[in-house]
Amino acid sequence: MSQENLSKEIAERLEAIESAIRVLEEYNHRKSAMKMQAVSSHLKSLFQKIFLPEKKTTDFSEKLTAAIVTLKSNYLLLEKFQKGSPKEQKLAKLAVAAIHDFNDKNETKKSPSWSHKIPFLLLKTLGLEKEESSFPKILMPIKLSSHYEEGEEVRKNAASALKTEGVRLSLKKREVHEKPLTQELDMFRMKGIMLLKDHEIPLKVIDLAKVPVQFSGLADKETVVLSQTLLPLPGEEIELSGEFIRKQGASLRSVPQTFRMLRRSMQSGYPHPKQYAGWALSNCFIPNCPLRPEFLPLFKQFHEKKNAVAIALLPKGRLNTLAKKSLQLKEEAFKKNKTYFLNLHKKLASQFLKLVPESLISQEKSLEILDLFFGKIAEEKEAFNTLSQTYSLFENQVIASIHEKLLEKRTFDKEIMLQTKVEGYLPLYFFLEKVYEEALFDLTEKKKYLFPFKEAIDFVHLLGKIFEQSILFIFIQEAGETLEFCPPLLTLHERTVQAAAFKQAVDFIRECETPPNNILEAEKLLAKRLEEDILLFGEDFEEHFSEINNLINELEEYAHARHFTKT
Repeated sequence: MSQENLSKEIAERLEAIESAIRVLEEYNHRKSAMKMQAVSSHLKSLFQKIFLPEKKTTDFSEKLTAAIVTLKSNYLLLEKFQKGSPKEQKLAKLAVAAIHDFNDKNETKKSPSWSHKIPFLLLKTLGLEKEESSFPKILMPIKLSSHYEEGEEVRKNAASALKTEGVRLSLKKREVHEKPLTQELDMFRMKGIMLLKDHEIPLKVIDLAKVPVQFSGLADKETVVLSQTLLPLPGEEIELSGEFIRKQGASLRSVPQTFRMLRRSMQSGYPHPKQYAGWALSNCFIPNCPLRPEFLPLFKQFHEKKNAVAIALLPKGRLNTLAKKSLQLKEEAFKKNKTYFLNLHKKLASQFLKLVPESLISQEKSLEILDLFFGKIAEEKEAFNTLSQTYSLFENQVIASIHEKLLEKRTFDKEIMLQTKVEGYLPLYFFLEKVYEEALFDLTEKKKYLFPFKEAIDFVHLLGKIFEQSILFIFIQEAGETLEFCPPLLTLHERTVQAAAFKQAVDFIRECETPPNNILEAEKLLAKRLEEDILLFGEDFEEHFSEINNLINELEEYAHARHFTKT
């Protein structure tokens, strides 16, 4: 799509979004006004209904439903507007405010008083009551995140024993070194521990010592910066940094005002491979924004639980510390029984081969790749982390990468919608197939440096070939609603992959609420998950996992039903 056509398309979307926001604001205003009405107003309305003919009005509920669909269809655009021009940022804020207001007004309400019930009872008795349309909350896809930067107050507390001009250490004349000095490292770690302790972050001194300290110089050639990035939980990052002054012939000085802690967290409610059992698929397999979730009761319930877990996993959330403890127990349990768990993983990976016909992938060569990969993993001291990271590379660099391109394509490329309306899903399939192959090639050929060893590259390339068709058609099923085409039915193999992704999310939600309390419980949990996954990929999962089967059946029925409805 040309830049001119893209600008025109975005301008049209802007107008549609503005119109949808106005409808939502009108609804919110009506709901507020209804709360303000006195009993006399209801009685007046009663007599008007009895003695005056009712005027024909536009069905506002249909208008509101269309507005909600418009906002949800354009959520990616609204996300981009948050960092766009002042006008776009303003529109994004208005949309978010209108949605929050709408959701607040559709919360479960307390029972009204008898004085408010009387007029409605009279209307009901006379058969004149008109049911008020009920609307579910607007569930937008959320990227739950928190961002915190160490403030002046905490800095003063953390460095209460230090004076503003800095702490001086006596040093002889020296040249600027290309790596941190021992005194700098010691002081940096000391201040880091104080900052972490002030925020009740349970990281031990030994944990800090294991993480490398980055070192760089500033333009003035007299100041050096030390920084350290800690990853206490997947999706959570803590960055410690501080500056030291190095002047020729002067003593070493730290600069207290520059010592800070930056804490970022992004949670989805879906497990990283480390948080599941050393492997996991992708949150991208979970539909991110069904336009009419009221027609998906099972999914809606699951989605709300998943979002609640994501919120609770943020740094100050109630599940954050428990999740860190659970992860630590699983790492220790895996290390204690490494051979046993690696054998289960190898058996599981062998089951993946059943997803692809032997005519497409050589079973003999594939099994050889698995033998070499798991043999190499067995040599690793931190086998659990290496295995998890390998699966994570496939998820981040391939699955998530093409899903992002799909979202951009269906949001900004009007041509693809015109094509799929006429030709069905094939134009989208050919687009996804191309970007998938490019992503897999880039990872296994151009980004080899990301892998711990060569055998991991071959393993990920094999995963890419095994899961390709399942990934593409699961994404196509979700895209049918917004691109207005009828998606094909998923095959049993594709449904199996979809079921595995949902099972991982469901299991993770349960674990967050009832985590293992010791290594033995963590060991049983890991074994149970791997054995269940082997069963899921080895046999007809529909017989053994009815809860998950019902969930994906609901999604499939919804995907096809939506093709025949316009709102």
